[in-house]
Amino acid sequence: MRAAPAATISPSLIRTWLVAARVPTLSAAIAPVLVGTATAHLSQVFRPISFLLALLAAMLIQLGTNFVNDLYDFRRGADSAERRGPVRGLQSGAITPEQVRQAIVLTFGLALLIGVYLVATHGWPILISARPPFWPASPTPPGPGRWPITAWVICSSSCFSVSSR
Repeated sequence: MRAAPAATISPSLIRTWLVAARVPTLSAAIAPVLVGTATAHLSQVFRPISFLLALLAAMLIQLGTNFVNDLYDFRRGADSAERRGPVRGLQSGAITPEQVRQAIVLTFGLALLIGVYLVATHGWPILISARPPFWPASPTPPGPGRWPITAWVICSSSCFSVSSR
């Protein structure tokens, strides 16, 4: 009996997911955490583990929001052949809507677990301030007659400012 071949991940699939993740946008998640961390350091309350977890959670929220944006842009038809810029994974057919939905659940799920830990270790005020990051990807999806996520100023400008508390 022959063993089944091990699953391999091609470099093109990795590249497709990196494009779908929109890695360059991670600076929108990292910068506010760094500002909060600098403030914590100046106040002599810096906690390295909390910093790393807040940074990871902020990046996961950014990635999840990017995946939500791609999924709903694809559903609305915004990612057509006429679209300028890099080809999106869903647009090219390299990844499926179900795979993107799974990536959304994974990224937001991990961010939620980190958030629960941070609330448990640092108190309930984090719970109150952590709600805004999830608004851009709320259960009410953008669609015809609604504003797309990319039109929401809160998505890129303010939703990560609370992640370093």
